[in-house]
Amino acid sequence: MATSLPERLQADLLTARKARDEAAVTALRATLSAVANAEAAPAPVISSATPPVTGLVEHERLTLDADDHSRILHEEMRVRVEAGEEYARLGQHDAAARLQAEILVLQRYAP
Repeated sequence: MATSLPERLQADLLTARKARDEAAVTALRATLSAVANAEAAPAPVISSATPPVTGLVEHERLTLDADDHSRILHEEMRVRVEAGEEYARLGQHDAAARLQAEILVLQRYAP
């Protein structure tokens, strides 16, 4: 069975951390966080008439498929492309280069 994108990202994050590859670590952590955020169940609507929740309440995570993972990955790349262009326009070429390095890392996972 093929491994899912988050499993590959997690495995490669460990490798990147050991190699001290800052661009890879940053890109992989951010993408894993985006996946985790997408898996979070929507917050319940609470009004002042609803009694307060006491204690911890565990919610089921949403199940994402390969298309969802691909959409999240492309969104992470798009955000970096736009930010890199803005940094370059502002003359902050070091920041733009860091983002470009992160984009190259994420492109390895694009279908």
